[in-house]
Amino acid sequence: MSVPSPGPTLDFYRRDGCTLCDEARLTLQQVLEERVRRGESVPRVRVINLSQRPELEAAYGARVPVIALGGQELSLAPSQRQIESLLDRVLGRLA
Repeated sequence: MSVPSPGPTLDFYRRDGCTLCDEARLTLQQVLEERVRRGESVPRVRVINLSQRPELEAAYGARVPVIALGGQELSLAPSQRQIESLLDRVLGRLA
């Protein structure tokens, strides 16, 4: 029996004490829950806290929160529509 390969991983770059990060996380959660409700695929989410990963601070620090999936990134508190559009492009959408 073969094990299905895991789906894509969405990286969510954030920082401690970042209000925009908290808002973006809630918006992302809403979008993911809506995709589940429609029966669409959702990525695994990996939260990366820049406060604990100083080597990534130079790359992402000025732009957090950043959502990265399938080689594409959204930064600085993406809207619900932007997150939906990214997931639809990378993961597809049911009719």
